[in-house]
Amino acid sequence: MKLKDALDLNRGVGPGFHWLRHALAIGIIAHHCRAAIYMSVTAAALRAEGIATQAITTSPTLTLDNALRPALFSLVGMFFALSGFLVTGSAFRNPKVKVFFANRALRILPALTVDQASVLVQLGLLNPAGLPVGGVEVARRVRDPSLPARAY
Repeated sequence: MKLKDALDLNRGVGPGFHWLRHALAIGIIAHHCRAAIYMSVTAAALRAEGIATQAITTSPTLTLDNALRPALFSLVGMFFALSGFLVTGSAFRNPKVKVFFANRALRILPALTVDQASVLVQLGLLNPAGLPVGGVEVARRVRDPSLPARAY
């Protein structure tokens, strides 16, 4: 079966492509979480040892991180290429420009609003007391410099 046949059979939607895009997104998020946790733990350990101001060089030896680096960096490219393919298919299925952009806005704006509100709360530019979220106490503890980093 050719790609055109599969697309015709599924009314222009590639079977499995949405799942592949979700898997790529989860892989990217997992990589960023691993990197953020590893970096914060490493930085805290270096500060505790009093060597945080010294230059840190990466090891040229073969480690799992160095071996996986090209694959991890290619995840973003694969995600954007696949997303572009899916958005182009959506544009062909919705030839009316207004309908296409309305569908894009309905898909993107809710997540973008939540994301930007969380950034404003983290920066202290938006008071989280009036927001319908449960993490206000955690946010206060994270911003309190007198507490240890992992007190929450």
